[in-house]
Amino acid sequence: MSDWRVHLVFQDEKSDKFWRAKTEGSDLHVNFGRIGQQGQTKVKKFPSPNEAGVELEKLARSKRKKGYHSVSGDSIPPPAEPEQKPEQKPAAAPAGRSVELSLQAERRVSMRLTLDGDTVRTEVSEKHPGPAEAAQAFEEMLAALRLEGYEQEGS
Repeated sequence: MSDWRVHLVFQDEKSDKFWRAKTEGSDLHVNFGRIGQQGQTKVKKFPSPNEAGVELEKLARSKRKKGYHSVSGDSIPPPAEPEQKPEQKPAAAPAGRSVELSLQAERRVSMRLTLDGDTVRTEVSEKHPGPAEAAQAFEEMLAALRLEGYEQEGS
C-alpha cells in the first residue's frame, strides 16, 4: 500500500500523466509525470503540518478541476528520488572598475561599474552624515529620475 495521500491521473488523446501528493510533517511532497515513468518529485516546506495539508487539498482540487481523477496508488510508478544536483561554483564576477567620489567632505559615493556583454551594471552607495540627510538625498534622486522620464515599477 502506498503512503501517497492523493493519486490522480489525466488521460486523453494527447496526455497520459499522473499527479500524487502526501505530507510528512510540515513538508508537502508532490510527484508527477507521464504514466509509466518515474516523474519528478518536488518538496515544499511549510510552517506547520496543517498548512502543508491545506495546500495539498488545494492543489488536488485544482487538478480535479482540470480533469484529473482519482485512481489506486498501486497503478502509478514509484516516485523518483529527488534529484541531487552537484554543487556549482558561483560564476566569477565580471571584471569591473571601482570609483570612489566625494561630493562633500561628509558625503561619500562609492560606485562600481561592470561591463558584462551588452549590459552595463552599476552598483552605487552613498554615505550621509545621518538618516535625515540620507532620506533627503533619496527623495532628490527619485525626483531627478522622474524628471528624466523614469517611472516607478510596481505601483
